[in-house]
Formats: sequence, C-alpha cells, structure tokens
Amino acid sequence: MYISYLLPQYENDVMVALKRDENYILLKTYARNAGKSGSFYIDARKLSDWLDNEDSVEFWDMDCGNILRITYNRAKYTFTLKLWWLPSTPGKVSGVLQLVEIDAYTFNQALVRMEWMKVLCKADTSESVHFIWTESANRVLREIQKNPQMKRALCKAFAKGALNWRGSTITMYSDFAEGSFFFREDKGICGGLILHRGTHESMSYSVHT
Repeated sequence: MYISYLLPQYENDVMVALKRDENYILLKTYARNAGKSGSFYIDARKLSDWLDNEDSVEFWDMDCGNILRITYNRAKYTFTLKLWWLPSTPGKVSGVLQLVEIDAYTFNQALVRMEWMKVLCKADTSESVHFIWTESANRVLREIQKNPQMKRALCKAFAKGALNWRGSTITMYSDFAEGSFFFREDKGICGGLILHRGTHESMSYSVHT
C-alpha cells in the first residue's frame, strides 16, 4: 500500500466560509496555495452539545472521509480548527492539512446565522487584537453562553468592530452590571463593554471609556 504524507498549508492565508442551516453548519475553505478544499458539513447538534460541555476539550467530526478537529482556548477565547481534506483515492492517504484560528465571537455567529459568513484567517496575526480573559470574565462568558439573546448581542457587537484596536492587548474582567465587562488596554485605555436592555427584551452592547 502506498502512503504519501499530508502537506501542511500553514504558510498562506486561508479564507473560511461558514453557513448554518437547520441541521448542519457548512464549512468551506480557500487558500491560494491549496485552492478550494471542498465542503464540510458539521453536525450542528453535536457541536452545540460540545460547546455546552465545559469538561470536553476537543470536538471531532468526519464528513465524506474528511476530518475536523476543533479545540477551544479559554485564555484567548479562540477556536482552532484543524482540517484534513482527504480525497477518496483507494490505497492512498494524501491531501491537504489546514490549521486556522477563529475568535469565539465570530465562530459563535455561525451557530445562529442562516447566511454565509466569511473569515480571512491570516498566518501572521501580529496586528490582531490580543484578548486576555481573566477567570472573572470567563464566568461572565459562561453565563452569556446560556442566554441566546445575550450571546447574539455580544456576537453582533464584535462583528461591528467593538474593541477592534489592532495591535493592542486587552485584558477583560467582569463588571458589576449583569452580562457586562470591564477592560484594560495595554496602552492605558480603560472602560466597559456594557450590556443594554431595550424594549421587548432586545439587547445590545456598547463600549464606554
């Protein structure tokens, strides 16, 4: 039996596209050096169950021979997706290995949005925002995960660029207001990411400095 090694494709940027339907989350990737890598259907129920299980550190799924592994970094509040794209060639294991990191706010939107969402995962993230989540902030995040309205509001806030200060390191803490955060930026800016409740239980976040 002939076996060839997987060739990692870490050196180039990878475009990740995600879309939710009733039962699945459709995932596609494109990289200049690897081309389009097909489609992967993630079982949405299994993924949601894994996200709710704080004791599970890995999520595995398989679709048409392709393999997906997801891990969650609680300190950085990011998900790392490792994808083995394997063509169905008898007696041969070959293909493309891709590794991408997506912030949790963007990734969580894929669980509720029924339209395509595209994320450019760059190999060089030196100019990205670096979040440090303290244990008190993580406790707030866990409570937000249990409330669909709060989770949707937080996803929208970051999707619209809340705290998107490139090259900054931002440490997040809990705030006295329910579902809200206090933050401290490495260049000296302090403030809050505050949850506001509107009419009919609508919710939104705003940045106060």
